[in-house]
Amino acid sequence: MGARERTDQTGKRQPYRCFLIRCRLEEGAGPDGAAAWRFTVQQADAHAPRRSFVSLMEVAAHLEAELASCVLAQEHSRSERKENDHASRTSQAGCQP
Repeated sequence: MGARERTDQTGKRQPYRCFLIRCRLEEGAGPDGAAAWRFTVQQADAHAPRRSFVSLMEVAAHLEAELASCVLAQEHSRSERKENDHASRTSQAGCQP
């Protein structure tokens, strides 16, 4: 799922992501049968899949990758808009691209 956008106080559109992170202590899941924390991450969309993790480091890595993909998609979209704007201006001026 892509990033959603919201408008900040200056009127500029800002992408954002919203995640639900559940943490649960699972008895017998750690070394020697000790309790261990388990995690699930889901984007805040009723139909989004859940991802399960066994460490906070894995959760952080997953969130970092998700946010990085959001930045890449935003940059790609911005680049396409610039290309479309340029093509529109040159066609209006009667120029060949």
